[in-house]
Amino acid sequence: MQALTRLLVNWCPETLRWLLPEDVATLRRFWAQVERDLPSLRGPFAQHVPEPAGQIISFSSFAALVTEWGEVVTEAAERGWGIIGLQC
Repeated sequence: MQALTRLLVNWCPETLRWLLPEDVATLRRFWAQVERDLPSLRGPFAQHVPEPAGQIISFSSFAALVTEWGEVVTEAAERGWGIIGLQC
């Protein structure tokens, strides 16, 4: 694991983001708590994103993206995997 961490840090630290398996398990627990409250973000979304752009053109597209990432986190946690992603 340390070799992989060194590789990721040295390769492109400003682009890559990752979570170790134990951190994914923590994020999964957090997602399980907030998933049911996702619809309550519709109002704040409308307030803070008056001119949607890119792939997030509506609250529905935002909720779909977040939910899909929740599925990735859940699956990774169940398998004991870490997650590697790209910073936007």
